[in-house]
Amino acid sequence: MSKILGAIQLTRPLNVLMIGLSQALYYFFILKVMYAYSGLQPELDTILFLCVCIATMCIAAAGNVWNDINDIETDSINRTDRVLVRKVLTSDWAFNFYLVLNLIAIVLLIYVNYTTKVLSPMYLFLLSISSLWIYSSQWKKQGILGNFTISVLAALPLWAVFLYHKKILHITTPIQAGLAKLLLLQTIVYSAFAFLLTFCRELVKDIEDLKGDKTSGSKSVPIVLGIRATKWIITFLVTLILISSTYLAYLYLTEFEFFHFVYVLCALILPLATTYYLLYVSKFKFMSIVFKLILFLGIMSIPVFYLINLWS
Repeated sequence: MSKILGAIQLTRPLNVLMIGLSQALYYFFILKVMYAYSGLQPELDTILFLCVCIATMCIAAAGNVWNDINDIETDSINRTDRVLVRKVLTSDWAFNFYLVLNLIAIVLLIYVNYTTKVLSPMYLFLLSISSLWIYSSQWKKQGILGNFTISVLAALPLWAVFLYHKKILHITTPIQAGLAKLLLLQTIVYSAFAFLLTFCRELVKDIEDLKGDKTSGSKSVPIVLGIRATKWIITFLVTLILISSTYLAYLYLTEFEFFHFVYVLCALILPLATTYYLLYVSKFKFMSIVFKLILFLGIMSIPVFYLINLWS
């Protein structure tokens, strides 16, 4: 395997692309649509948004690189096929790659902040970079703290875009104020969805990685509380998401929005229901894939709902 291919694989490109996809769908099918209805122009034009999107993906990719640098010992036991540092790339090469990715992100964000004169998102990005650093080197082995940190970070990409447009919340005209509240509500809902699903998936991965985590001295939830207790936590979180999704489906049904109802039922409720069985039979690897699929289908609801509203 070449160094270039190894470097790309080190960033976990599918996960990074999913982050970029979520931001793009949110920007083009929610935020820009809301602004068009309100008669306003977004703070981020398409070029500036692409800069923010690329910067976000670079930070996420850098976080994955740094995580693999710190996980050599654990991955050599749990995921032997994913150990690239030292086998394909040297630790110094991987660390320099990590620095370059973060540098690209910071340069792009400085340009965006200078152009828009909006500074608050920069703090969010810098917090993400530092949190990913501390997470991989310390918090990942501290059980629930590491799971919580990575779940919060998974919920931040939409807020990274929203914060550039937060002044819309201070508009006083009734129609624009209503659209601003709807934009905020959709941002909260999708972010909460990402947070809860990521939390579930992280706990499942902790159970998968139990052997290597014990060797590395990690204090993951399954090690501290046991697999049985961890399963109960996952069951609670899945039930919380399932109840929320069912309530959403009910609202769509009462409003006679049949196609919205069908999508929520098929893309969220039914796949979530299968995770109970997978948890019961301890099919953790497949369960992790199902959670990732649900997350993807949740993201894809953005353009699907937009097209349904357009046709109806």
